[in-house]
Amino acid sequence: MVTRATVLIMLLIFVAPLTVSDAAEHRIQATITDATIEHGRTITIHLQAPRSVFLNKIDLSALEKDFVVHRIGNIEYDSRAPAYSRQLQVYPRRAGRLTVPSLGQGNVASKAFSIDVAPAIDRRDNARIVVRNEISQQQLWVKQGFHVFIDIETDSEIVDIDTPPYMETGFESFVLPTESHRSVTGTGRTTHRLGWAIYPLATGPQILRLPAISFKRDGIVTHRFFPPLYSVQVKPLPTYIPVTLPVGQITITADQSAWIPATTGKLDYLTFQIDAEGLPSQFADFIGNQLGSTDAVSTYPAETKTNTRFSAGAAITRLHYRVPYVATGIGVGQLPTIRVQVFDPLTGTLVTRRYPLGSLFSVPRWIQLLLATIVILILSYLAIVTLSALRAYWHKLLIYRSATRKVRAATRPEDIRHALTEIANAETWPTNLTLDHWIGLWSKNIHSSDTLVMRLNELQAMLYGRAEASLVAIQQELVRACYRRLPLLKILSNPEK
Repeated sequence: MVTRATVLIMLLIFVAPLTVSDAAEHRIQATITDATIEHGRTITIHLQAPRSVFLNKIDLSALEKDFVVHRIGNIEYDSRAPAYSRQLQVYPRRAGRLTVPSLGQGNVASKAFSIDVAPAIDRRDNARIVVRNEISQQQLWVKQGFHVFIDIETDSEIVDIDTPPYMETGFESFVLPTESHRSVTGTGRTTHRLGWAIYPLATGPQILRLPAISFKRDGIVTHRFFPPLYSVQVKPLPTYIPVTLPVGQITITADQSAWIPATTGKLDYLTFQIDAEGLPSQFADFIGNQLGSTDAVSTYPAETKTNTRFSAGAAITRLHYRVPYVATGIGVGQLPTIRVQVFDPLTGTLVTRRYPLGSLFSVPRWIQLLLATIVILILSYLAIVTLSALRAYWHKLLIYRSATRKVRAATRPEDIRHALTEIANAETWPTNLTLDHWIGLWSKNIHSSDTLVMRLNELQAMLYGRAEASLVAIQQELVRACYRRLPLLKILSNPEK
């Protein structure tokens, strides 16, 4: 009896491990029955095991690299097998050849196998949908912004794509507006860029499990595209950096004019704006306590407006400041200087910058009125003098125009002599001048010309000596002298042809 028991125990010791090992390879079987596996659509993985306990607790973490588990079905008994089965609905994270890993625990697990995931197809135009993913950086500081872009390339310029918010503990994020750009290579395809601007709030290694992008047609979701499983390493800020200090780049645009005119005792406003790249909540009360009064100006609480826009995947917060102030002195005074401290993520150091808001020149109202009155009087005097000069010039121009017409129309030397009398009247010379005296005043006050003197001497010989000379040459030279005296005369004249 003892011998039989001993033999039975020895058989169990040697045979049992071989039986368990052989059976363990087939305790869970994983298969897929989908004929077409398309990126953006679910894939059903069928799990089958001889006992329900094998399917009760299955570690699915190995699927996370290439798949997202959408739904886990209940355990059901299949009498035809006979075996217990369970279905997993998963979404592939990308197109291409993917591996479904071994699922289970220990020896009770399925075998890994590979599947081919085809690119997504647009149901409207039967065109291929190409999905590309991009993360700006994965090594960063606390509160340092980064972005995740998803580019969806289609044949359609207008598509309906929904980007859900990313809400996870340890992050603050913003959905980026969708931007569409038509291809410049002539393919006729359009790339639709969307994604998130994300700010880590906790240190250490972090995993980004971003939500799916829903691609819709006729209001129905046809594809869900999940971004890759990104890991980021978040570094803590140096110990000397306060937790309230902004992280990012700062730009201040202010009135840097050397002289801002102001009225002593009168309420006025100073405006400037700040563009800050970083977590928008950091800038709720960024520099309000720095806008204090100085010896030259008394300031009051600033009016602030903020808005956030997104540029190149970053959130840019613009703060508009409108600071009421009253100039308290007379003359030149300094406005407050803004002192800005930020943590620069590029250099990893604390950066301090000063932004002077400029200077002002203030005077009382009565001085301004006095100066304005003096300026008005000076301008009025100059206007009167100028108007008088213009009127005199216009009067002279009209007389010269009449005289030049008479010169051109002259048929006798006496006609030209009458025209010279009109020119003397325009120049306020005596009207009873002799011809020699007229020539002397012209040469002295207007222009000295030997040719003109010679032609007028010929005119004098024709008038008093009865000499013969060319009347046409005298007319041409005299008209030319008048044009030289008043260039505008040539434009106004209309010589008879």
